[in-house]
Amino acid sequence: MYNILIIEDEVKAVKSLIKAINTYDPSITILAQLDSVESTLNYFNTKTNTLPDLIFSDIKLIDGQSFEIFESIKLNCPVVFCTAYDEYAIKAFDANAIGYILKPFSQSEIDNVLNKYKSVKESEVEKLKLIFGQLNLLKQQESKTLLINHKEKFIPVKTSDIPYFYFTEGKTYAWQFDKLNRLSQRLEDLENILDSTDFYRANRQFIVNRKFIKDFENYFSRKLILNLKVSTEEKIIISKKSHFVCEVA
Repeated sequence: MYNILIIEDEVKAVKSLIKAINTYDPSITILAQLDSVESTLNYFNTKTNTLPDLIFSDIKLIDGQSFEIFESIKLNCPVVFCTAYDEYAIKAFDANAIGYILKPFSQSEIDNVLNKYKSVKESEVEKLKLIFGQLNLLKQQESKTLLINHKEKFIPVKTSDIPYFYFTEGKTYAWQFDKLNRLSQRLEDLENILDSTDFYRANRQFIVNRKFIKDFENYFSRKLILNLKVSTEEKIIISKKSHFVCEVA
């Protein structure tokens, strides 16, 4: 569920803390139990070590105060301070603390701080879901509308009204307003955002709108010419084995 790092130099306190965390949720992983400023800095400076989601830390360690750790390295994860001293509370919350528990701590105190952390994480997840939802909406909107330059104006045009997209000499065009209009997108970019149920990548040069297909003509033994209801700059040649032909013909 979560990865927790314990920074504590009292063996009894470490055992009590691990027991309380496991009682709250056995799926939580204890990454390591460190007892000094030096060993903790070494842990974070070792690239192969897993970064914690949450830290439980005492303040007074065998070689100094744990504040030295948080001043030396930049951590994004929150910290819960478990200590016998109450005079460091203000300084603790300057070190990304979400909890300050005095020893000896109870199960309910550990439960409360883990519940607090859980609510913070769920809030972050909901924010991410909202962001991804907005991105998906933008992608859907992008797939439905393109800006076409017409008579010195950029006009939004529904992609469903565009008969085909055409690539030639390193440039991409859309057929609209009875002419080819230059686009900034690559054909591959358009293929990724267009609905595949409406559009078909005919060959390296054309993406065609299925509803503008007029008919097919035989073209040598294994090829067909795909004719649209509008004019094209050149013949649209496709393979007879095309899965698309099986669906449409």
